[in-house]
Amino acid sequence: MRQRSDETCGRFVLLPEHSFAYCAVGRLKEPAPPIVTLFGPAGVGKSHLVCQTIGEFLHHETSCQLIHLTGAELTAEFTKASHASAVPELQESLRRSDLFVCEDIHSLEGRRESQQQLLAILDDVTAKGGRVLLTCRKSPGDLRKFSSKFRSRCLGGICAEMPLLEVQSRKKLIAHFASMNGMCLDDSHCEFIADAMAVSSRELRGIVTQLQAVARNKHKLIDRDAILEVVHESTQKEKPSISQIAKLVASEFDVTVSALRATGRVQAIVLPRQIAMFAAHEWGKRPYADVGHYFGHRSHSTIVHACHRVRERLDRDTALRQQVDGLRSRLKTQ
Repeated sequence: MRQRSDETCGRFVLLPEHSFAYCAVGRLKEPAPPIVTLFGPAGVGKSHLVCQTIGEFLHHETSCQLIHLTGAELTAEFTKASHASAVPELQESLRRSDLFVCEDIHSLEGRRESQQQLLAILDDVTAKGGRVLLTCRKSPGDLRKFSSKFRSRCLGGICAEMPLLEVQSRKKLIAHFASMNGMCLDDSHCEFIADAMAVSSRELRGIVTQLQAVARNKHKLIDRDAILEVVHESTQKEKPSISQIAKLVASEFDVTVSALRATGRVQAIVLPRQIAMFAAHEWGKRPYADVGHYFGHRSHSTIVHACHRVRERLDRDTALRQQVDGLRSRLKTQ
């Protein structure tokens, strides 16, 4: 369990897409503040903002009792305490915190006992005026395998999305990372990378680090050719298999892979199946024929139609687009 008083991190770069999340964590400084939940795909900066928030609290409130852990660590702590017959002692130590931070709470989906323990902690900490900050890859309202009581508790506070950045913000962040690394990237280079790489903040930082390594190891100037080399390497990494994509989509929509691959047309399966087909073709770069073969020996035209329907839905359905963006981000971290 992480319970420390030395939280340090680099400056969080405030960009328009994350301004609401930044304001939301600022509300934690108020007396009797609401529970704050930051949600968004992996790598967008949730942990970075959490780190900065913790650092500010510890700077201004040196006696602050901090508990900082992940959902997986919370489960592990209670398992260990159960084996040692020490659950009441653990509960007491967690509930007396002034600032309770639990990251990646989505890892508790389906873990009813861990959810109940976490909910009790939230209630006790907030009842005595403490602060609670949570992070998650999904909106709390989309945590289907959580109890309705837990979802309601989160939704009753502030839920702030941290989405993937748009191109202009990516450009600013690339310039920031380059400056931090002592690199000189001109405006056109930053713009080229931002246009080519619609990825998370973490991945953008990786691109800049790769550029620096190429320049150092190959004694090359950071010019357009060097940038093209790094961008090409990043985009040509091994593509996910159709099976990987199907498992991820099935988990997201709480269905089975066998249901996605079946030949039937159960209404609840249609959209998840179409998204899996779309992802296999668009992200996995698999031919329509291969996608059709995997998903119940469906025809080429059926897959083309499914991809077209998904693109149409993504254009008009913001919530679905955010959900699919999150899926793609999770796929890249597997």
